[in-house]
Amino acid sequence: MKVAFYRHSLLNRGGDKMVITYVNHMVDNGNDVEIYVNNVDSLFHIDSRVRIKKIPLGGILGTVVWAITSRIDADLIVTDIVALAGMLRASGKRRVVYFSQGNDVYHYRNRAMRTITDFLYRLTLGKLRVPCIAVSQSLAFEMSRYGHNISVVENGIDLATFEGTKSEERNNYSEYSVLVFNRRDHPKGVDEGLTVLASVKEILDLKVFVVGETLNNFGCENLSYLDSLGLAKVLKNIDVLFYPSRHEGFGLLPLECLGSGRPVVTTKAVKFVEHLKTGWVAEVGDTRDMSKGIFKLFTDKKFYKRLAFNGVKLAGRFDLERSKSLFFNRLRDICQVGFDSS
Repeated sequence: MKVAFYRHSLLNRGGDKMVITYVNHMVDNGNDVEIYVNNVDSLFHIDSRVRIKKIPLGGILGTVVWAITSRIDADLIVTDIVALAGMLRASGKRRVVYFSQGNDVYHYRNRAMRTITDFLYRLTLGKLRVPCIAVSQSLAFEMSRYGHNISVVENGIDLATFEGTKSEERNNYSEYSVLVFNRRDHPKGVDEGLTVLASVKEILDLKVFVVGETLNNFGCENLSYLDSLGLAKVLKNIDVLFYPSRHEGFGLLPLECLGSGRPVVTTKAVKFVEHLKTGWVAEVGDTRDMSKGIFKLFTDKKFYKRLAFNGVKLAGRFDLERSKSLFFNRLRDICQVGFDSS
């Protein structure tokens, strides 16, 4: 099977990690894989057998124009931006698959942009009948509002890399350390997270570590982006992940943290975390409750150990090897069944 992945960028986000994992798996199984991309700057290893083809037109507009005007020789074209999926299909490229890693509507705060994106979903998944693979059951339910050919392949983690024990305790009961992911996208909720951290630091001498974009607050230690091995090492040396997201298609970092035996304070945007069982889960935007969760984990040893124990068990259900096989099998099924009958 010859598969082309069409993207604007390939960076260090969770979605980038999953795409690279899947293309590496596909070439391992004898498939021909190309990635058409405008900007590549990723820490994650891309197999040398995967052909990277630079889109010759710069910027987002160049990515869009080239999607419409170019010829891509592949059995399937996979993209994870709904606008690109619609344009690729509308331009005559029939074998297009939308890999939904989040609901693009929530990327925007502007109501007009949300309305336009909602229309693009209805056009792409409904009128144009582009098949969709969603990374979670909850996201598949959201996508089912727009079309009927929706399937689910849940993200997974490398259980050998993100490996905790079921008896994890805090590293040092005289210190308090929290990990934060910083990306200035509205859905990540970092603005509300800063309010929470400020209130917690008024009472606790909290050490804040940051992965992702640089954060110049609280004297935090910025670790930049990390590959999987580097992230696993960090997760073993912090106490809690604070993840105040407004919307998630899945939430890969919280799962990696749970797998490493570290509890998570997050919101209902991360659907697989269960309040008081595998994490502390606040309503989206409830900064007071998020603060309460951080305090609870740092002041109640039994509570911390129980959540760490349950988190490792939960993460064990999301084996990356299974995700890789399911994703490849779903693409193969779509290719064999065809698009008009699906």
